[in-house]
Amino acid sequence: MRSKLIYCLLTLLFSHYLAAKPPLSIILATHNLCPYGCFKDNRHTDNTTASNFSGVATDVVRCSLKSMGIPLRITVLPWKRAESAVITGAVDGFFAASQNEVRDSFALMSGIIAEQKWQWFILKNNSLAPNRAGFKKKATVAGFIGSNMLYWLEKNNFNVTSRPVDTEGLYKLLIRKRVDAVIANNYVMDKILTDAAARQKIKVFTIKDKPLGVYFSHPFIAKHPSFIDAFNKNVALCRR
Repeated sequence: MRSKLIYCLLTLLFSHYLAAKPPLSIILATHNLCPYGCFKDNRHTDNTTASNFSGVATDVVRCSLKSMGIPLRITVLPWKRAESAVITGAVDGFFAASQNEVRDSFALMSGIIAEQKWQWFILKNNSLAPNRAGFKKKATVAGFIGSNMLYWLEKNNFNVTSRPVDTEGLYKLLIRKRVDAVIANNYVMDKILTDAAARQKIKVFTIKDKPLGVYFSHPFIAKHPSFIDAFNKNVALCRR
């Protein structure tokens, strides 16, 4: 009886030790999206930790894990593939992502690593506006594949007629009058409009604040249950 009790205690202690032990390394997927994380030159390669990939979200993630002494490997993929890589277990998590219930079903969102606003972008010569009656029924709209914004549009029964692969694709649809309105991240679209000298052609309507975090897979969190609190504390410090 005593030996069995000792065995149970040792098993419990060993389990706690494994739970408290940090991961030896972490693989995270993301996509090439300035200013959150993007290549600073033309070396676009997958599975990279090269210094030429950085941004306001990427730098916070790097800083947080470095403070924890955990090596980070970043895989740069199209956004939908980045999310799918978490589901299949190919990576431990993905970023920078805003919250929705589908993502919550397979992963746990960290603390905020970067801010984001969802905004409508519409040509100024288009009479349609989201604050006017009939917009939802009349307007043709677009969001990019894999984005939470596209998920929200479809869930709320907007007339989605195009689904490009990124925000640049949304801009091209809008400027060529293929759709009436696009929904996009404020920072990302503002940079595209500024670079294209097209800011004066567009009217903007803010929908909501949707801050961004890292989604870590449930199996990863189950294996390292103490990780997320430590990571979030370091995120708060790194964002300062």
